[in-house]
Amino acid sequence: PPFGMDGPPPDFFMTDGERAGLPPIESVEQPAQLTSEILQEREIVRILINYGDYLATWEGDGDIPVAGLLLGNISDIEFKDKAAAYILNVYREAAEKYEIPDTKQFYSNSNPAIADLAINCVASKYSLSENWNDDKRKIYVTQEYEHLKQLVVTAIYRIKKRKIEAEMHHIREEMKHEQDVANLEVLIFKYQKLKEAERLLGGFLGNTIVK
Repeated sequence: PPFGMDGPPPDFFMTDGERAGLPPIESVEQPAQLTSEILQEREIVRILINYGDYLATWEGDGDIPVAGLLLGNISDIEFKDKAAAYILNVYREAAEKYEIPDTKQFYSNSNPAIADLAINCVASKYSLSENWNDDKRKIYVTQEYEHLKQLVVTAIYRIKKRKIEAEMHHIREEMKHEQDVANLEVLIFKYQKLKEAERLLGGFLGNTIVK
């Protein structure tokens, strides 16, 4: 029925995000403290927003967007920072349709925590005047995208290393209370495997940062 007769249309009370099929916006507040864990999550979001549509030219045939590469490598990781988690989930849902979301939706999000995070993510790109990088002055500032591979790979390794460390902590806690010898041996085996993975990631991170 027309609006004003038997009631408003079905989507009248829906947000723009809900109409577009986006994840519902929960009440998202700024975290009380920016831990290293939250900073790592926000670095992933920063890369997605700034470079998600860039091609990862170093990967395969070079036709995979950075967003797809990042999301594929952290598919087993859930973010604890609510604002970062919301943006990540929007990218994940878009990736299922082989799309990359329009970042403008984040800047104008009705939730201040999400909008602030998105705006802060792009602020660094405009912190230097273009005059500092023009040919006339012969002053060159290395652009971040020139080292995109290192940026992306380092972010992936760091957040994976954090996940492994969390799993190792969980196993250590289990071992404190495990009485069964067979179960304890399984836990020790898992812990050793994780420890080796942590060592390898640490080595990769060291090599990546040095390069």
